[in-house]
Amino acid sequence: MPAHHCPQSRAGGGFRGDRGRYQGGRCRDRLQRGLSAGCTGCAGRGKRAAAAKRRTIELPAARRVQPGCPARRDALAAVATTRQGPGTRIAEVNIELLRATGLRCFEHVAFAPGPGVNWLIGPNGVGKTTLLEAAYILSHGRSFRAGGRTAPLRHGAKDYLVYAEITRRDRPRIRLGLARTEERWVAHANGESLASLAPLFAACPVVYFGPESQALNLGPAEERRGFLDWSVFHVEHASLELWRAWRRALRQRNTLLRQNARASDFPPWEHELGRLASRIHALRQRCLEGLEPYISEEAAILVPELGKVHVDYRPGWDEQLGLAEQLASARDRDRERGFSRYGAHRADWSLVFDGIAQREHLSRGQAKAAALVCVLAQTRWLKESIGEFPLLCLDDLESELDAPHATSIIKWLSERRIQSWLTSTRPIDSIPFVEGARVFHVKQSSCELVNGSRPEERHETV
Repeated sequence: MPAHHCPQSRAGGGFRGDRGRYQGGRCRDRLQRGLSAGCTGCAGRGKRAAAAKRRTIELPAARRVQPGCPARRDALAAVATTRQGPGTRIAEVNIELLRATGLRCFEHVAFAPGPGVNWLIGPNGVGKTTLLEAAYILSHGRSFRAGGRTAPLRHGAKDYLVYAEITRRDRPRIRLGLARTEERWVAHANGESLASLAPLFAACPVVYFGPESQALNLGPAEERRGFLDWSVFHVEHASLELWRAWRRALRQRNTLLRQNARASDFPPWEHELGRLASRIHALRQRCLEGLEPYISEEAAILVPELGKVHVDYRPGWDEQLGLAEQLASARDRDRERGFSRYGAHRADWSLVFDGIAQREHLSRGQAKAAALVCVLAQTRWLKESIGEFPLLCLDDLESELDAPHATSIIKWLSERRIQSWLTSTRPIDSIPFVEGARVFHVKQSSCELVNGSRPEERHETV
């Protein structure tokens, strides 16, 4: 979804961008120079280390690693976010430094936000939203804006890079880097190459709300599945393996359909799809059950005129019949179409206010407010589930909501000490006061702190 994509395949539900071909090239070299802390335990590995970097590797989450030394394992462990049990104390995650190169209007930009509210001020077109986009790319492996993976490239640039330093009170600083060329992703953590983007996404949860977010209510089902699956991933990292297995099995059945294969070739894949779909369904349903109380609370504040709300969830097949049985009965029609019409890739959910499907009856303004309801509920549910708030990016909040609602959201953020980045075209002296907030003036080539405590200097380069 433009506002909240799980990096998920449009066709089958697998993680989008979770594998990469991390071979040699100028883009990788530039990123490595930017993460030049190095790996002292790898000295002397010579040709074996170089060969390991050249290989194309798929790494589910952080479980399969390249042959490496303890420093490499420590780098992967540092970015692996695991679900914690009740009562476990987890420090909040904050991006202390963000740098981007070759991204839209910026040749190079550095941004050192504070741990609470951060205002990005400036006229339209200077790159305020691009800074939010950079953090989102690091968390999702794609932009929330329309276009392909190379759409954020600055005109004339061959690649773009995003680098961030993330801290937790109880852990060492994590340094993450992600670069995109026309052909591949290149990712690093603490100076070490990552063979998968999944650990990167897990270490940097970012939630976005802006003009594109109305697609969460008015857009296609893919937007809502992405929102849901991204939420599930940050609580249950094992769901990544389920999505991959689902995508593989679905691709196999679709191939059989198009090849007009024998009837006996289908049952193994249909039973496998039924097994995987049941597990994906359980994770999604558990997530929505956790979100629903928060959705009700936020809706009562932001859209009280719409009345009570509940979540309507449709798994993508007839639960009473079972997916394997439904696929078998639909096989002939699926052959005609060349794809599978039932399954977890067809799931959808929606908010229903007083029994009326909001996608059909809400105004655009109400749809935006309802999308913000979902975003805030997601933020609170993640805090409850994994013990930490995600970074919350709010683009031009005051134009998306009326003044009283926008003010209440800003107060809500400041009370909870959530690291949040807000953009505005207001003059600096008219920005709502928030204790401890930092205010940055964004220009075409820079982002300057104009109010708030100045962070310590950083010396790493990208």
